[in-house]
Amino acid sequence: MPHAPNSIPGGKILSNLPFAYVPPTSTKPIASAPTIAQDSIMSTMLYEMPFRSTDCTPKFDRTSDTLAEFIDAYEECTDRAGLQGLDKIKGIIKYLEREDRELWAGLPEAQTSDYDAFMKEVKVMYLGWDGKRQYVPADLQALACEYAQKPMFSGQELSAYLCAFRKIMQPLLNKDCIGKAECDRIFMEGIPSEAQAPI
Repeated sequence: MPHAPNSIPGGKILSNLPFAYVPPTSTKPIASAPTIAQDSIMSTMLYEMPFRSTDCTPKFDRTSDTLAEFIDAYEECTDRAGLQGLDKIKGIIKYLEREDRELWAGLPEAQTSDYDAFMKEVKVMYLGWDGKRQYVPADLQALACEYAQKPMFSGQELSAYLCAFRKIMQPLLNKDCIGKAECDRIFMEGIPSEAQAPI
């Protein structure tokens, strides 16, 4: 039966060693790879909310048309910064102009930690914030009166009026709140008399 060699080629004779051979181990600790949770914590620690005066600050001009965009921009920042609850509510209030800051801060939900409930109450105050404005025929008449006072010497000015008019007219037609003949009549009222003949 073949015997195992008692020496390593080019090395020492194993049988003459007074103790069992144990290969040396490294004493340097092995760094573990960061987990997803650690990455998330590190990324939020490195990001700070932008100051009010900077260009990258979420902006709100106090109109319903810009509310959704403002909220989206703000929540993108808070997700990166890790803001939640009451801190998230206080944060969005700081980005407002004085009048809206007082209005939003006065809501009962502004003193809680429920950001979603707070934003629900905010949105109630801005009709059409989601782009689904509730028009009435009087809105169409008001637009026509506004444009009737403006000069309309070019196709570009007429096009601007047509786009603004159509934006209000179409939802009203879709809901049968107004007839096509009535829309045509109101539309012509919005064109200054000196421009009506060529049209």
